[in-house]
This record gives sequence, C-alpha cells and structure tokens, in this order.
Amino acid sequence: MRIRCSVPQSARGYRTHAVSVTRNCPLAGPERLRLCRYPLHRETARSQSPASLHGHSETLSLSQNGHSGHFLSARQADLPHPEYTVRRIYFRRCALRVRIFFAALLLLCVFGCKSAKPPVAERRFPIEGRVVAVDPASHTITLNHREVAGYMKAMTMGFAVRDGWVFNAVHPGDTIQATLVVSDNAYLENISVTQASTTADLSSTSPMHIPAKGEQVPDFAFINQENRPIHLAQFRGQPLLITFIYTRCPLPDYCIRTSNNFAAIAQTLQQSNPAAFAKLQLLSISIDPDFDDPKILRTYGRNYAGTVDPSLKHWTFATGEPAAIRKAAEYFGLSYEKQNGQIIHNLRSALLDADGKIAEYYRGNQWNLSELASQITELQK
Repeated sequence: MRIRCSVPQSARGYRTHAVSVTRNCPLAGPERLRLCRYPLHRETARSQSPASLHGHSETLSLSQNGHSGHFLSARQADLPHPEYTVRRIYFRRCALRVRIFFAALLLLCVFGCKSAKPPVAERRFPIEGRVVAVDPASHTITLNHREVAGYMKAMTMGFAVRDGWVFNAVHPGDTIQATLVVSDNAYLENISVTQASTTADLSSTSPMHIPAKGEQVPDFAFINQENRPIHLAQFRGQPLLITFIYTRCPLPDYCIRTSNNFAAIAQTLQQSNPAAFAKLQLLSISIDPDFDDPKILRTYGRNYAGTVDPSLKHWTFATGEPAAIRKAAEYFGLSYEKQNGQIIHNLRSALLDADGKIAEYYRGNQWNLSELASQITELQK
C-alpha cells in the first residue's frame, strides 16, 4: 500500500514523499491509528526557503489507491509519525478528563465538605423580676425583670418556659427568680417564687378574660383621634381588627411592632386587593389615656399609616376614660400596669366579624400577616 502525502498551497515549493510499509491497516480514524501503530517515515523535504514555514501548521491529505483519505497535521513542513497525532489526541482527552476531575473535586470541597455550623454554646444568667402575665397556651411568661448582669438591661418582655408545672404555680404579680438560658433560643428554667402576689397586686393583674371564638363583644365606648365619641357597634357591617398600644412604648417588639404590623396589613390589602382595602377597619386602643390624648394619637397614627391611609379613614386610634379602657383591656385578656415611667403590659389582638363577634384571637404579635389579610378578606364576603 502506497500513501501519497501532498502539501497544500501554503507549502508550495516543497516536495514531500512518505512510504508506508504496513499492509491491511487502512486509516480509519484516531482509534485505528492507535491500534495499528504503523511506521510512517518522516519525509525528506527540500526547500528553497525552509524558514518561510516556521510556526505554520499545515494539513497533509493522505490518499490510498487514489481515494481521499484522512487528515493529519504537520508543522514546519515536517511530517510527524502518526503516533504523534494519536498521542496528541489521547493526551488532549486525558487533559480534559483531568480538568473535569479537578473541577468536580473543587465543587465537592466547596459545597460537599462544609462542616455543619457548630451549635451555639449555652450561656446561663440569673434573672429576677415581677410576673406581668402568664400565658399557658403559648408557654410564655411576661416578666418585668431587673438588669441581667453581662447580658441586658432591665425591661419587660416575654420568656419561653418549658416546664408545664410553672403555669399552675406562678401568677401575675409574683416575684420570681430563675435561670435565663441563652443559646439559639432563650428560655427560663429553675423558676422559684420568692414573693407571692398580694391582694393589692392582684387588683391590677387579676386573671384576664379570654374571649371565645363566636363570642359577642360588648359595645365599649371610646374617644377617637378626632376627639369624637365612638362605639364598637358602629363598626359592625364589616370585620374589625382590634389591638392595644401606647404611644410612648419604647420596646421594639411590643407596640412598635404591633403598629408596624397593622400598617403592613393595610399596605398589603391596598396593593393586592383594593376592594378589600376599601372595607378595611383597624382600631388601636391606647392603654395610656392620661397621656395619649386625641391630638397625640392623631400624630402617632399618621406616622404609622403614612401614605397608605394618611387621613386615617380605615385606621382609628382611640382613648377614653381610664376605667373604660381597663374594662375593655381585661375583656380581651390584656394586663397592664404603670411602673417606673413605663406601662408594663402583654399583647392581645382580636379580629371581629361583621356582627361584632370574635372571629380570631391573637396572643403576642408574631402573626402571619398574609394569613391575617386573607382572614379579613374572607370575612368581608
């Protein structure tokens, strides 16, 4: 078998000859070349200007019995042994496989070999304070506590309690000592009553009424932010969302968050369901009637309502006689008392249906706003 190797036009002026001494091994691609390993002698080349081909890569067309064959590569008019082409293809494939392997190894190191985040080490602090509210349903105790050395200042806040017996042994007005455990979540343990509540204490922290679903709410009377008398009965015909706040409340997780939640509900309905927003009714009742007069409530209300309800058409802020406010608060399970310039209180809200009956009752202010907006919309139908 004679194989003639011709150099393309770019190598014109050169004469190249190569002879194969291997039979019955046609060129049929790199894999056959790899298996045959036939010797193809380097050509002899004569050129007037050998340097003119320096750096060029030319293609040699191999023909067998006059038929077009496969293509091999030659550099500087120098025909390599076919083993060179086979090895080059082989090593290119190996290099690609190596790259893929190391890329996969890198991804494994980045995403698969990350160690799990170590758990937060528990820290324990002694804590002492006066119980403001006890909520067995949510397993929390609201405590007006003293400064916790090395951790936080004196304030009033709710704490999780894991021991069920505590809710039968601890009452509003009791002074307790406990251990505050802080890790991923904070909770109280080792609770003991150091001073039981007196009769005077119980007068302001007596057991609260918890309204049942479907219960008719009394027609409480208040004064709104326009200094006009209002009654709960006048809101009937559409659902009403009620909560309790006071404008000087400094705790971000209490009145501030509650008012922000109300504003978020109004904004959500305004954007997603204008028809529902047009029927929306919100009522925030101040538990600080000595300070929160209609003018202060109007300023406070506009600050939270913003551009959503600047005229406070859908959001009413109410004050009233201290006795009337306390009566309404106790009906909805809200306890509060003045202490050291602040009002210590828990958090209660309720959704009334169009007939003025309890549709939903909320402890705390960790509501799901989208679910609450959906509940309001359903009651409007």
